[in-house]
Amino acid sequence: MDTAARLCNYSGVWPGGKRNRYETMHHRILAVTGRLPIVISIICTLLLAIPARGADEITDYLAVDGLAEKAIEQIVNTTGSATPVLSIDIGKNGVRMLVQAESGKNHVDKWAFGTVRKLFRDAEELSGPEPVKDTGPVDDVSGGFFNLNDVAIDQIEKIKKAALEYAGIETDARIASISIKRHISILPSPSYQDVRWTIAVENPRESARVVTDIDGRIIGADLANTLRGKLLDVRRDDWVLPLISQQMQPVIGSENSVWRVSFSKSSVGFTVDHPTDPKLTRNYIWRLGQIQQGLMDVPSARKLGSQIDDRMDPEMAPSPPWVVYGRARAFAFQDLDMTLLPELRSKARELLQLPDGQIMSIDALQTLGMPKVQWEIDIVSNDGRKKGRATFDVSGKMIEVLAADQLENSPDKNVQQWAAAVKRERQKDPEHEKQYKIAKELHFMILTQDNELAMYHLGLMYLKGQGVPQDNRRALHWLQRAAQLEQIDAVYSLGIMTFDGVGIDRNVPAAVKLFRQAVDKGHANAMLNLAFIYNAGREVERDDLKAAQLMFDSVRAGSVHTLNELTGNSEIWGEGFRAEFQRLLKKSGLYNGSVNGAFNPETLAAIAKLAEKS
Repeated sequence: MDTAARLCNYSGVWPGGKRNRYETMHHRILAVTGRLPIVISIICTLLLAIPARGADEITDYLAVDGLAEKAIEQIVNTTGSATPVLSIDIGKNGVRMLVQAESGKNHVDKWAFGTVRKLFRDAEELSGPEPVKDTGPVDDVSGGFFNLNDVAIDQIEKIKKAALEYAGIETDARIASISIKRHISILPSPSYQDVRWTIAVENPRESARVVTDIDGRIIGADLANTLRGKLLDVRRDDWVLPLISQQMQPVIGSENSVWRVSFSKSSVGFTVDHPTDPKLTRNYIWRLGQIQQGLMDVPSARKLGSQIDDRMDPEMAPSPPWVVYGRARAFAFQDLDMTLLPELRSKARELLQLPDGQIMSIDALQTLGMPKVQWEIDIVSNDGRKKGRATFDVSGKMIEVLAADQLENSPDKNVQQWAAAVKRERQKDPEHEKQYKIAKELHFMILTQDNELAMYHLGLMYLKGQGVPQDNRRALHWLQRAAQLEQIDAVYSLGIMTFDGVGIDRNVPAAVKLFRQAVDKGHANAMLNLAFIYNAGREVERDDLKAAQLMFDSVRAGSVHTLNELTGNSEIWGEGFRAEFQRLLKKSGLYNGSVNGAFNPETLAAIAKLAEKS
């Protein structure tokens, strides 16, 4: 084709005057685009013709009355009202239900009814069944089903209102979700319990979870993330008292099993009879939103014949000096009327002439010879100079008022003896006075902050008799308190005391358990002690590999004690242990010699390299 022909082609004209295909396409595009405004106008007209959803028609299944019930009804109309239900979850955009599938009692289907986006508007839609495989920690899901007719679905609006009020979130509070299913108990193994409602309440700054029984009666709540929860002082705030009773009653039961109830700043401690062993007691700590079991059970006063008062020690600011070594007896939890506490606090301030004093501790206990449970309220002035205790019986009648400076004149001989012992200790030497001041500071941190590190150090001071009279039982008490708050050095120290039988019966399996807990948190000295136990094979099966791995990890964690054991005392560990340790060194690339159980210079050099990597 010549140049003229190509030019004609580009212009859309063939030689001879015929239009080419490019010109034809060009004209078609112009024809369509010329009509484009008309097409857009038609689409806009159609869109405007779609009726706008009014404010009262917005499909928020939590905010709009009756929508959740309607959604559940839509699902039940399809699945059948007799179909067992595993869970109901209500959210802003709809309801999801897990129900028993027709294919078997352990099979679950998911059904949902709610709002979905369709083109330019929202529409309500039913979906399902969709098979569900993962239904939670319980293997046999058949125990989790319940009858929908037993649930107070018709009371949703009433339950929502009660949950909002109970949560106590003052501004902009809204229901964020509702879940209805069986409560799962994890211990001793995962299992289904009673049906509960869980209602989540929130605003942009706070959140809470309110729990009800199957009929919608409130049985508990997690208020830890509310403003009043974050500022909570259990010794001062009245609103939390019914919550404590509600949550602890099912744990403790109705038997005469309580030995002591102790209020501190952010928690309440309960010492109760062990559920199966009458020689032991069990500790529980109530905190807002959770109940924690004590790390280990301890001998009961029924066995010991006496009970040590676990409150503040003599002359330890800011709490009044008061320790009772006396016989005690258990009482029923329902004997405590916690609604009396606001009145008793006021009476205590008045009787001690400390109108603005701080409540530092509140305890409930019953001693032999006392016909009723008694409340003991400790108060300190704001400057810390004046302190005292007021004691009332369970009905609120005053029993005794004792200021700190009256301690040595107490009618209780045990208190007199303790006060005299502390006085002698303080007069020993200047170094003891220094340690005493440290102990005072630790007590202050415990009372005002529930400081677990202070509990740990105070336990050690009692163990060694530094600044306070040496007392293994009090050492055990404070170390247990710290361990319950996951202070890992305290867990390790409890392992040592339990292994050696200091302040508690010797129990090697319990000590091994404590050492393992500390090892799991990376405690190097716990690794060393557990290695000793496995290497010796006393009361546990000997295991050189476990012992070697623990020692290896302990060196790598920086334990100087373990390094000294390996380099200076390796012969006591045995040839089998040394061979396993050489294998671990070889596996890590630090050692290339023979695995012969002999810690030669090459092995020792490899151990030094391992320590350098710590």
